[in-house]
Amino acid sequence: MPYKDKEKQKEWAKKYREENKEKIKEYQREYDKEYHESNKERIKERKGKLYTCECGKTITIGGKAKHEQTKFHIKYCEEK
Repeated sequence: MPYKDKEKQKEWAKKYREENKEKIKEYQREYDKEYHESNKERIKERKGKLYTCECGKTITIGGKAKHEQTKFHIKYCEEK
């Protein structure tokens, strides 16, 4: 951290992110790729676990966000 003053640090960090946007994006892309490659089984296992929604449907955790957008789920939540 180049500055002890928090405001100066925030300004420096913001400027750094703006100037190095592509570099940061590329680093993040590589990191994500490595993470997914090394944790493939763990991710697959987590997404496959069953989850019982408040509306009564049993779905996989990987499909939870999609399910919460369905007409069935929205209607149930509105009636509740």
